[in-house]
Amino acid sequence: MSIYHDGEYRESGADVEIAVPVTGRLPEQILGITIRALPGGMFTSVIHKGPYQDVHESWGKLYE
Repeated sequence: MSIYHDGEYRESGADVEIAVPVTGRLPEQILGITIRALPGGMFTSVIHKGPYQDVHESWGKLYE
């Protein structure tokens, strides 16, 4: 899972968080990586199946 904070595609310098489900408590940092819990709420997700060059079609579904 990933969280993209930019409103549009950026070639470089994108503000992205990687999210992974974990069980149990973790320290606030591990090896310089900040750990935080996501609050509950309404979220949107998309799974792209197919060639990478077509991923923009899947992304477009998020905005329909």
